[in-house]
Amino acid sequence: MTMRAELEGTVLAEGQDTVARGGFRYFAPQDVAFRYLRPVSLRPSLRGTSARFDVCIGGTRAVDAAWCIARPRWWSQPVRGRVAFAPPVVVRRVDDAPGPSIRPTRSPQSRRST
Repeated sequence: MTMRAELEGTVLAEGQDTVARGGFRYFAPQDVAFRYLRPVSLRPSLRGTSARFDVCIGGTRAVDAAWCIARPRWWSQPVRGRVAFAPPVVVRRVDDAPGPSIRPTRSPQSRRST
C-alpha cells in the first residue's frame, strides 16, 4: 500500500515502506522530500530522542509538523530514522483502492515526555 504525506498540495513523502505506530505513519528516509523540512530541535519523547522539524512550503510554515526518532528506546526500534508527520500535514493512502485519510486525533506535543 502506497502512503503519501502532503501539505497544501505539495507531496512531502510518498512510499510503500511505512511503519504504523501510535496512530502515525513513519516513512523511510529515502521517500521523504527533506528540502521542505527545517530542523528545529532534538527533544526527548515517549519513543526516544526525536529530531523535530518545521515544514516550510513557499510562505507557509507548519511548526513542529514532522519528526524523526533519532535515538529510539528499545520498543521503538522499528521507527528508527523514519519520518512522521502531524497536522496540518495530511497522510493518506494513494493506491487504486480508495482508503481513509490517516490523520492523528492529537498532536505529538500532547503526549507526555519521559
